[in-house]
Amino acid sequence: MAQIPAASLPPLSTTVTGPATGPGILLAHGATGSIEGNYAELIPALAASGHRVVAPDYPGSGRTPRTADPLTLDGLADALVAEAVRGGLETFTLIGFSLGTAVDDATRGSGKTAGVAEGGARPFPWFPGPCDRPSPG
Repeated sequence: MAQIPAASLPPLSTTVTGPATGPGILLAHGATGSIEGNYAELIPALAASGHRVVAPDYPGSGRTPRTADPLTLDGLADALVAEAVRGGLETFTLIGFSLGTAVDDATRGSGKTAGVAEGGARPFPWFPGPCDRPSPG
């Protein structure tokens, strides 16, 4: 994973809940979603089952302000892993939805990811990125 300067992203608004000693869960929401929009019902259930849940909103989502700098997948993954560590997780299972599935892939090199669960997979897995799509017609 590429390391980016911490100053290039705003502080992420992050929900941390559940027992500090519980198995770690890091949630990664969809591109146009938020933690509240994608995981509002799941967070209390995970915490009630004894998991430590760390759930950050991406820049420009939820209560996290936008970033003035370009947002990269590796930069976003680094920021989410940093939030997991700040939330007390040494390792975690990452649950990703939509864009969160790509974040899942990018966090695997962190040495912190113990497991991955993906839902709403990437719509164009054969394209390396949105700028690489061929123009129509």
